[in-house]
Amino acid sequence: MKAPMHALTALVLSFFLPSVYAQETDTDHAGKARAAMKALRPMAGEWVAQSSLWRDGGWTEPETDRATINFMLNDLALRERFPERSQSSVRMETTIQFDQYRDIYRLMALDDSWGNMDVYEGEMVEPGKLVFTNIRPGTFALGKDGEEYAFKLTFSIESRESHSLLVEISTNRGKSWTNFQKIERTRLG
Repeated sequence: MKAPMHALTALVLSFFLPSVYAQETDTDHAGKARAAMKALRPMAGEWVAQSSLWRDGGWTEPETDRATINFMLNDLALRERFPERSQSSVRMETTIQFDQYRDIYRLMALDDSWGNMDVYEGEMVEPGKLVFTNIRPGTFALGKDGEEYAFKLTFSIESRESHSLLVEISTNRGKSWTNFQKIERTRLG
């Protein structure tokens, strides 16, 4: 007696699919992303953050706060969090990942000030220097008269013990930039 075709197909697949699945799970699909994220390893840890704003042609006295930066999702994302009771007037969370299909880093920022989930794209312009803008994603903050505020974020990793972030602002979609904020981070302990 002949077995029905669907039963025969099921039998063949029961032997074939487990080996295909095993090959799929053994493959590190995120290898290129993991390698790109490794360059950000010195940023992980507990930090004292000194934050200053650009006002009237100079930097304000820095506010001091703590920040935690840690890897998550099997080292494929780097997240920064400030304490819930932050000393700063603005609390922000950022997450960085590398898009291995487009060879670009992406940063997502959430805050309790602008109320806008901001998306940035960037690249490592030289070892230890990562530059992002929100120009291409177009996630601009808007002024009361409809002005578009674009931002450029420049991370400089000096060493395992310190790194900095310079935030610049543009009202002409990146044709020119002005200082906005700087954050100097020093490792705790």
